[in-house]
Amino acid sequence: MPSVPPSDGTAADEAACSIDWEPLIRDVLADQGRGVPREETAERNPFPEVVGWQPLILNQPKICADCEEPIERSERCFAGMTAAILNPHS
Repeated sequence: MPSVPPSDGTAADEAACSIDWEPLIRDVLADQGRGVPREETAERNPFPEVVGWQPLILNQPKICADCEEPIERSERCFAGMTAAILNPHS
């Protein structure tokens, strides 16, 4: 089984692993009754059905759902987890 290449801490690694955390943090605060009401954050959240993000290394080339740029095999990215994926029997 091939091993996952280690991160070398380069700017490319940081760019590949960066996401806009502000909408996610705002949603958490809204869920807890603090911060901006959820209605306002929903307008700015392009993936409102995503409950969490899972880092991964692609095995096949794909297109980014956010920016529509190609992501090549072996690149680091994130997959959005929805309630349906996390609990398929509900």
